[in-house]
Amino acid sequence: MPPRSRCAMERVREQPGRGVLDYAGRDGHTLIDRRVYLSASWTEDRDRCQAAGVPDEVGFAATSDLAAQMITSALDCRGAGQVGGGPGPLGLRDPRAGSYLPVIHALRDDLTLLHGQNYNSGPILGLDNHYHTMGGADFPIAMTDMLLAGFPVAGNPDRVFAALRENQVAFGAPSSVSAGNGYVPPVGVQAAVNCLVHGQSCGSYSPHSGTNPTFRGLMTWSVNWDRYYNCKFQLHHGPFLKALP
Repeated sequence: MPPRSRCAMERVREQPGRGVLDYAGRDGHTLIDRRVYLSASWTEDRDRCQAAGVPDEVGFAATSDLAAQMITSALDCRGAGQVGGGPGPLGLRDPRAGSYLPVIHALRDDLTLLHGQNYNSGPILGLDNHYHTMGGADFPIAMTDMLLAGFPVAGNPDRVFAALRENQVAFGAPSSVSAGNGYVPPVGVQAAVNCLVHGQSCGSYSPHSGTNPTFRGLMTWSVNWDRYYNCKFQLHHGPFLKALP
């Protein structure tokens, strides 16, 4: 990278940013909270902070920490309710990312449902130390098992993400071949659920979490594609899930 371009990028990185918490629904959206993001070069320079009016108690916080603070504050103001999330696999154990983990950890006591997005991804390392590729039952099994069993963050045994309760966990799957990469036919999706719930139909992967009888089931982002394909996702999996104990 040319020196001029590198310097320009560094200047951009040093600029304060803004984190925004927004609620969006069918009838509109509204701003809930906002926080200023300051890089470490800012917060370590207290004279600079004082000149800019930044209070002395404000230290460095990563964007994920700011997100957790805003969500927690909103929940404290609102009181009890339902809280859900749908991180992709790269936001979980994979050492290339993990950006969702601080938010999930901060909200684990308030979290109603977390449904990992098990598609549109490359190979991901599982708890068995093997890489799993989307398109088959073992991918959602291995990815979901990490949430149910806990895992070392980026493989570091000193930094463990503790298991969520099984009744907080589901997984997401494309509703059709048009909805996203990694489509798994209904027989494979249901085999994954049976493996996680009953310890049956697990194939080559053995869940570290054991059986999970109160596992929450399935979701799909692609409800429009499901409707296009005559609601096959709903029709295949609805009766199957309702028949679970």
